[in-house]
Parts: sequence; structure tokens; C-alpha cells
Amino acid sequence: MSKLCWLHIGAGVFHRSHQAWYFNQLIKLKEAKWEFALGNNRSDADQTLNALMLQKGEY
Repeated sequence: MSKLCWLHIGAGVFHRSHQAWYFNQLIKLKEAKWEFALGNNRSDADQTLNALMLQKGEY
């Protein structure tokens, strides 16, 4: 099965957390063809990105 990827630009927690909730619902419905990726172009999110890397992307 081919994977589909949703790319979110920016490390904003509020929007990303809501998207993650909806993706979790898709996974529960066996719609596991979706993946979620984060791209960032802002230097003020370095602390958040470093924390996410240490947590392996998990909240």
C-alpha cells in the first residue's frame, strides 16, 4: 500500500495537536495509509524541535 503524507509547516503545538488527533482517528479506522510529518522554517522553534527529537516525536 502506498503511504500518503501530510506535511505541516511550522512547529506550532496547538494546530499540530489537533491534526494529530484527527490522524489518530483515521488510524483507528484502519486508514493507516497516512503519515504525518513536520517541516519548520522558523528559528524560534528550535527548543520545541529539540524536545520533540528527544521524545522521538511524541508528546
